Amino acid sequence: MECKEALSLIDLYNEDKLRGAQKEQFLLHVRDCPSCYEELDIKFIVTRGLKGLDSKEKADFNFSGMLQNKIKTELSHIKRGHSVLQTILLFILIILTALMVFLL
Repeated sequence: MECKEALSLIDLYNEDKLRGAQKEQFLLHVRDCPSCYEELDIKFIVTRGLKGLDSKEKADFNFSGMLQNKIKTELSHIKRGHSVLQTILLFILIILTALMVFLL
């Protein structure tokens, strides 16, 4: 993903509207691109800060830490999802192979 595309997706990410491969590519890009991460961090801080002002609960104002944890957690879930999918596909392949051997 190029910086221009990543920057255009920041608001969608902050609104939790990115899904699937687009979200994964975005997260991988901002994780590895300091300038895009900085822009995301600034917008994340503003977005979360404004939400925190509206909340009557005690707020955690370590927004940069929250963003780092969110990205790490989301990438971990994506990686886990890939592992589950690979396991399912392998299982299907084994079943199909066994059926072919049985039918021949």
